[in-house]
Amino acid sequence: MLPAPQKSGGQEAQALGRSRGGVSTKIHITVDGLGNPLRLRLTAGQASDLGQAIPLVDGLAFERLIADRGYAAQEF
Repeated sequence: MLPAPQKSGGQEAQALGRSRGGVSTKIHITVDGLGNPLRLRLTAGQASDLGQAIPLVDGLAFERLIADRGYAAQEF
């Protein structure tokens, strides 16, 4: 597979990364109780989910949080 063209900022700027399955991107999203999107972040496929946890919820008021296991850590 060819790398992303540099004129678009390259793979890193486009949140593209290599994983076992090839080139991929992760979508991290915060939604309200009705599923309406509040915040969206893109990362490379091999990047840890935990690094996106705080930016996704910082400043939001909520009583409950439902998240994927990839966001589970003591510091979060």
